[in-house]
Formats: sequence, C-alpha cells, structure tokens
Amino acid sequence: MEKLSVKNTGRIVGILFFVVMLLWYSGYATIGGVIDAPDYLATIYPNKVKVMTGVLYELLEAAAVMGITFLLFPILKRQSNTLAISYMGFGFSKLPCYYWLCCAPCY
Repeated sequence: MEKLSVKNTGRIVGILFFVVMLLWYSGYATIGGVIDAPDYLATIYPNKVKVMTGVLYELLEAAAVMGITFLLFPILKRQSNTLAISYMGFGFSKLPCYYWLCCAPCY
C-alpha cells in the first residue's frame, strides 16, 4: 500500500473533522429532544428508534475521531515522538466516554 502524502492526509483529516461535527450535531439533535425531557426515562422506550439512530451517529463519530487520531500520528511523529504518543493517548481516552455516552441509555 502506498503511503499518503502529508497534503492528502491533511485533506482527509479536514474532511473527517467536518464529518465529526456533522455527526455530533446530528446525534445530539436526534437524541437531545428525548434525553432533555423532564421525564426522559419514560420517553426513551417510546422513542427507541430515535435514540438508536442518535447512538449510531455517536458511534460513527467515535470511529471518525479514531480515524483522525490514526491519520495524524505519522505526521505528529515527525515533529515529536512525545507529542504523537500523547495525542494518540488522548484519542484513546475518549473511547470510554463514547461508550458511556452511547451505550448507557440502551441498558
């Protein structure tokens, strides 16, 4: 497989940032009306399709964030190994937060 150039990697990362913003907004707009209700526990089951769609958006957002992390690693490694590993660590530290956010309403 051919390595991506820095220019192409930058384009892909930019597109992924845009995708992350769209998925976050779509997920919040879909789930927000249900979760922000005063009696949200009673409204989750009747709106289960809406909640599952929002959760799917959030999981896709998590995948896009991980994609950004993996794509930026070689570029950041050229500048500083510590910076690259730190960015990768912070990227992975978001995974439990996404799991809690997406899967907790489903149980």
